[in-house]
Amino acid sequence: MAVASESNANAGGISECFVSDFDARIVYAIGTGYPNAAGDSNTMSGAYTDIDEAANSDADFMYTNTVGAQACINESNSPTGTLSVLAVKTEVRACKSSDATATTLALGEKLSGTIYAGAYQSLETVHKTYEKMRYTNQNSGIAYTKTDIDNRQLVLTAGA
Repeated sequence: MAVASESNANAGGISECFVSDFDARIVYAIGTGYPNAAGDSNTMSGAYTDIDEAANSDADFMYTNTVGAQACINESNSPTGTLSVLAVKTEVRACKSSDATATTLALGEKLSGTIYAGAYQSLETVHKTYEKMRYTNQNSGIAYTKTDIDNRQLVLTAGA
């Protein structure tokens, strides 16, 4: 898309734009949360300190071969200031061993004391990135708030 003034003195170009049905004059930013403390429970082997890097690493991990094993993990807080949360994306790297009993993983969350496990994703025998996008708070059914994000726990659940 080209943008030009009447005299073309301030002409420019835009490579990306978006159309919105809400006030889009707010500033958009991406906040990244990473494991920073143990959550309420963990029945997997390992601890949050095994996966607390700011960047994903295949060298450190938590693991289980028990269907139903679960780990709740606290995450770092959202950026300071007033913000509107448009979506929450969970991203983990995981794999299964070739003889595993637990062959799927649910990327869930714990909100207001309730665990929402989410759909199970089939694991491969090599490390791969698995993702889950959420656009509304599963507890309230409306958009996430800053408080929701700051009190949210990541929940990983092993499945068959």
